[in-house]
Amino acid sequence: MINQGVESPVRVRVIPRRQLLVIVVGMIALIGTAAYFSFSALAQVSDSNALSSSISSRLASEPDQVNTEGEVTLRVTWRGPEAGPVFDVAMDTHSVNLDPYDLSQMVVLHTNDGRESAVLKWDAAEGGHHRNGNLVFSDLALDGKPFVTADTRSIELVIYDLSGVSTRSFTWDLK
Repeated sequence: MINQGVESPVRVRVIPRRQLLVIVVGMIALIGTAAYFSFSALAQVSDSNALSSSISSRLASEPDQVNTEGEVTLRVTWRGPEAGPVFDVAMDTHSVNLDPYDLSQMVVLHTNDGRESAVLKWDAAEGGHHRNGNLVFSDLALDGKPFVTADTRSIELVIYDLSGVSTRSFTWDLK
């Protein structure tokens, strides 16, 4: 038997205006939040890239360097010649008390041509197993001339006798 001419009513369900308004406002809020976080992330990447490119026009190597020898991990960051011989140092361990270490008494900073700079200060709060601070050297070499010049090809920071490791070396190449 063929059903010819039987019409079935189409049911259309209408969403009440109040529910529709809640759905629309929710969607707008969701889209707005997504847009905000997208633009925030882009701005941070842009700021980070601007900072990285402004760190130094002469710095050829990465500003951050890490040494994981022994029981202490060291992360040293140099912001480049324009910032002067100032280094951010982070020391981390799970087995050694880092508070007794005075980096100002344990380091040498020199250029590829043998000029050295004197330590001015090691500015780091005590932290037990985690210690962060600034290691600041003079802008002048020990001979009284500028430490970093146009002829400087690299600088090396050497840290001696930190937690059983006799020498840790961090080298930054310049363009």
